[in-house]
Amino acid sequence: MLPFQYFIFKNKNMQATIKFILTPQMTMYNKDNLTAIGRSSLLATWVTITTPMTYNRLATIEFEDPDILQQKETGRYTNYYHVIIGEVTEEDMMLSLWVAKDHVGFVVAMQYRSEEEIELSDNYKAFPCERKLTEAEIKEIFASIFQNPSVIEPVELSTGDKSIDNLPYTE
Repeated sequence: MLPFQYFIFKNKNMQATIKFILTPQMTMYNKDNLTAIGRSSLLATWVTITTPMTYNRLATIEFEDPDILQQKETGRYTNYYHVIIGEVTEEDMMLSLWVAKDHVGFVVAMQYRSEEEIELSDNYKAFPCERKLTEAEIKEIFASIFQNPSVIEPVELSTGDKSIDNLPYTE
């Protein structure tokens, strides 16, 4: 099992609490060979094929509140999963939050560390779900990662075996 980070945020009125878990979904061999793992890697691959986006950080994000970014069909949740796709460069860091099912999805929001504003996507604005994240909550999630980027750094594997069969699978 890969390591995870647990965060709790309260809004400005200290009334609501958002809790989430981040799990890195990239592994690293010899500090330069990155490999994405789990179902989030399918989304990231789809993103790089269908958009000009590149990435070197990938993590799943799970919310304690099961209504967040989920729909209900015939009384059951649709089982969307949520992914942080990011890119760290010498100059900046970009983060994006995605909603996905199978290997496709849509971006909820993006932000660069060097910029204060986040960009909410039109798809997110039109997405009917049980509970949306507020812009402030998304900013808090991104801020937590910008302040501590190690929470989504690739996990260094100690094994010398590079076989895909030996990668840890967390989902």
